[in-house]
Amino acid sequence: MSSLYGQNKSFGAALSESLSSTVEAMLSVCANIVLFSVLSACLREALALLFGTAGTVSILLLGTLELAGGCAASHVLPFSKRIVYISALLGFGGFSVHSQTVSLAQKSGLHLRGFVLFKALQGVMSALLLVLFLSIFPMGTGEDAAYIARPGIAAAIFLGLSGAVLIGAAFKSKSRPIRKRSHSSG
Repeated sequence: MSSLYGQNKSFGAALSESLSSTVEAMLSVCANIVLFSVLSACLREALALLFGTAGTVSILLLGTLELAGGCAASHVLPFSKRIVYISALLGFGGFSVHSQTVSLAQKSGLHLRGFVLFKALQGVMSALLLVLFLSIFPMGTGEDAAYIARPGIAAAIFLGLSGAVLIGAAFKSKSRPIRKRSHSSG
């Protein structure tokens, strides 16, 4: 007998329970992937009927819904825009990934207050950091070069990132309970 979290279970029972919870978690993740892949395909078809081609707006919508589909749909964008878009998308994650995270976090008792907001900020910061990087270190040559050649872009990005950090700090300080110090007379 071994003690697992204060419970006496045999190795076989602990292994069986572990495998069952793993299969349940895998099915939950797979169901989310299938659901959002189907929703993404329906959205892609609806946007194609409405607008004809995959425009920037439809690519953004697909990416925020489902990460892999959004990255795949970005092939029509110029290289410099595509890598910034994919950087933002990887930082944000997409609602499919958020759904998977929430479903697994609820079972473990984690609180996800502000999760989507902070993931959106992470996506914006990822894109801004890449734009800053490309303004300092251009990549490639010719029409498909990835560079940002605008004066003052580094200062604007620095201000944007500083604002994002301040907003994050403000949210974090509001979410902490304020502890009152007890004064003992003594």
